[in-house]
Amino acid sequence: MGGKKGSGRDQGKAGLDLRFILPAAILAVLLILVYSNAQKEVWNSWGYLKWGKVPLNELPFQAGLKNAIVVIAVLTAYSAAFIVVYYLLQGRSLRIREDLIAAGVYTLFAILATYPLIFYFTNHVPGDNVDANHLIWSIWFVKTSILQFKDPFHTDYICYPHGGDNLFNAIIPLLGAISAPIQAAFGVIFAYNTLCLLSIAWSGLGMYKLVEYLTEDRKGALACGLAFALIPYRMVRFVGQLNIASTQWMPFYILHLIKGLREGSRRDQVLAGAFLAATAWTEMTQVMFLVCFTVPIVANHIWGKRKIFRLRDLFDDLMVPAVAAFVFTSPLIYMIVTEYGSYPPMNNSTDLLIHSSDVLSYLTPPSYNPVLGGFTGAIEKEFTSFMAEKVSYVGFGILLLAGSAFIDFKTSRKKMLERGFDFRADKLVWAAAALLFFLLSLGPVLHFNGLGGYEEGGRITYVYGWLPLPYSAIESLPLVSVTRTPARFSIGVAFSLIVLAGYGLTKAARTNPWDERLLSVFCALLVLEFSAIPYPLSDMRYNQGYDQLKKYPGDVVFEIPDDGVLDYYQSVHEKKRVSGNFVRMPNDLARFIERRDADVRMMKVDEFARKYGVDYLIIQKDKLGNESYVLLDHLGTIFGKPAYDDVELAVYRTRITKG
Repeated sequence: MGGKKGSGRDQGKAGLDLRFILPAAILAVLLILVYSNAQKEVWNSWGYLKWGKVPLNELPFQAGLKNAIVVIAVLTAYSAAFIVVYYLLQGRSLRIREDLIAAGVYTLFAILATYPLIFYFTNHVPGDNVDANHLIWSIWFVKTSILQFKDPFHTDYICYPHGGDNLFNAIIPLLGAISAPIQAAFGVIFAYNTLCLLSIAWSGLGMYKLVEYLTEDRKGALACGLAFALIPYRMVRFVGQLNIASTQWMPFYILHLIKGLREGSRRDQVLAGAFLAATAWTEMTQVMFLVCFTVPIVANHIWGKRKIFRLRDLFDDLMVPAVAAFVFTSPLIYMIVTEYGSYPPMNNSTDLLIHSSDVLSYLTPPSYNPVLGGFTGAIEKEFTSFMAEKVSYVGFGILLLAGSAFIDFKTSRKKMLERGFDFRADKLVWAAAALLFFLLSLGPVLHFNGLGGYEEGGRITYVYGWLPLPYSAIESLPLVSVTRTPARFSIGVAFSLIVLAGYGLTKAARTNPWDERLLSVFCALLVLEFSAIPYPLSDMRYNQGYDQLKKYPGDVVFEIPDDGVLDYYQSVHEKKRVSGNFVRMPNDLARFIERRDADVRMMKVDEFARKYGVDYLIIQKDKLGNESYVLLDHLGTIFGKPAYDDVELAVYRTRITKG
């Protein structure tokens, strides 16, 4: 897959000319200036969400400038380290400068695309503070486990003293390890936001490397990298699904899988296995996406070598990445094999129906888009699922360029063949992959402008229920059943179409004198179609009582009431919690939580504290409202004056606390 060496638009000694991407950056800034003060209402499954509205005159420009300097320095250092290590592992001639420039471009657009995050980088996070709280806890807990030389896949920091396994608890061990130095230097919120920006920048860099290898066209590859960096699939998931948005290892795996097959390089094959493992250590369910890509890529390889094909050679070429991935993920595989049976079976029928892509969602710009969203909100409202799963838009610019890759005008085809470029077989691979992912994303029942169904005789009949879809054949597989979300297969559609768009850009570059203008228009259109400006933020500033609690002796707390934000607060006070829940629980943990909750209702508070070893009771007065007065009076008669007290929070030291 790929053309002849030296035949690209800017190969050889030519550098990476960035002038074509300048209009896109200017457009992003203009969108910020025009729409920063605009209030948008975005329909979620439970109602309208307020999205955006950041008056320019209220921005903390001094803090923003300081944040920008530090953030750019950190991102540059991380990208430089990644690129250097990446090239050292390849053992090939270095082109670090071009890749650093590409990473810098994507970093700039990451900052612009997440505006106004850069102004509040140390105390706000993108999206809501529901799912994000747990992911912040996840990277903090991984860092804590590393420093304590403990297993990050088991914890008694939640549901103490029983604890539980983090195998299916949305743990992101690789991102936690990567961010550990940032957490130590700047705090967990800064680290979480840095991971969001890195997922944009490194996803773009990976797609740039892949398309450059396939087409030998650096400028077209840079534009395709920008497309993959900013796709709505990723941007909408910053609302609280960093693990799902982190697709940065995907293009690197596919790149080295293709290179390993074509060139027979053992280094590339090992790297393919390493990036497959990196994907598993970031988000296990994304491994199935890479498997779906592997099938058409291997099939194309067999077809291309059909006259000299030997099964043994293919076996050797695939065995190396498979063995490498197995070695790198062996602890994870061991835990899945030994622990999976302790989890109750999942009833996915309702989730599968709700969290599937609508056919129209691929053609519907997200309602949060400041320019186009006002025209599409009514259509998007009909789609099932919540906001992060209903967005599958791939962009009309990408669709047009992907389609143009298959239009072989006689003149252009003659010029392409004269220059050694004939991508027909390779393009079919990506078309097949796009079709496969599209069909799987539709779930078990076709959605077209909504699920569509009617009830008759106590049974629901779906309008398109008669049409069999391929997802039904795989929904019981382990990784697929855990995901419960067919809509996430839409990432494969966008990925494949972006690669095809790269072929379209390359063909235009070989046959038209105006290719620079085409690139500029394409990049500007990407910014226009994919913009989420201004991105909604959640304020993560916390009550200072949690800082005080960290200093107190004793290790165990219990909070009233229990809610998701307490996961994040634990990263502040660093004490173990009797309260809390897991995303998915094994049977023994579910029984413990049932007993604990029964004890909360039935036992006296001092008896409960003794049974569970509670050192401090934390009362969120602002969450209880008027009920807090009666509770506080009662606790005062038992435990005396609170160790900490203000209008929002009260912390009572129980009498079992030592010291």
